[in-house]
Amino acid sequence: MSGRPFSAPSAERFERHLASNEVRMPSPWAVRGPLLALLGALVAALLMPPPLGTLAPWIGLLAVVIYTQRRSRKLRRLQAEARLVQELTMLRHYKPALRQAWRLLPQVVEIPALHGRTVAMMSHCLDLAEAYDAAIVGYDYLLQRMSSDHPGAVQLRIQRAISSLFADRLSDADDELRRLRNSMDQWRDTPMHAGYLLAELIQDVRTHHFAEAMTLCDHWTEALRPLGVEAGFGHALLALCHHEAGSTEQADQHWRWAGTLLPTATLLHRFPELKLYR
Repeated sequence: MSGRPFSAPSAERFERHLASNEVRMPSPWAVRGPLLALLGALVAALLMPPPLGTLAPWIGLLAVVIYTQRRSRKLRRLQAEARLVQELTMLRHYKPALRQAWRLLPQVVEIPALHGRTVAMMSHCLDLAEAYDAAIVGYDYLLQRMSSDHPGAVQLRIQRAISSLFADRLSDADDELRRLRNSMDQWRDTPMHAGYLLAELIQDVRTHHFAEAMTLCDHWTEALRPLGVEAGFGHALLALCHHEAGSTEQADQHWRWAGTLLPTATLLHRFPELKLYR
């Protein structure tokens, strides 16, 4: 499968995949099976004559141990696969990450935490693959199943707004950012607040409000730092804004900062409008 040409799924296909692999409770037999096996062995011990009656509890215990070990190995394997997807996503290797996550999702439907992580990573990979409408489907899927005041929901709403901007759904993005604006003070100096500022910066650049973008924050370097290497995107956009304002020295400074965090090719691929500056 890894040798096939990569093609990001459409929003409709992703929606169907999510609907086919909803979280569900484990089978009652998976939960109660070991206990029933032990009870059955004890009943057999009482009803059967020696030596079978004597061996029955040990046979039942052995079966439970084998079953538990197999479930534990399966869980560790799935956790390892989820970590691999996360590592690939963090390295921006979105094609293998998305393939792996697509296969993993049906296997984690009975593990809500892994299921949610997998859907979140798939959505982020779809965003990186420029399948923005599909990414929004994933973010909406998660948001519909989370409390609105959950920190993870705030992060997802920011990511959804950014995907909406890339999908040219400017009105949707503006509505989302307006709803988030009043709650951002509590997240100051966190990756969420930095992500929100980046979303507003992208919005102003996409709508050619370059002067307004520069006034969103007084100390951009400190404000973007919680994003890690992703801060490079913010500095690259600020370089474009200063370039449009005629501030060549500041534009070059932000571009140097961007280049220390991310490769130029990555910056230009994510934001083609940066070619106006370069």
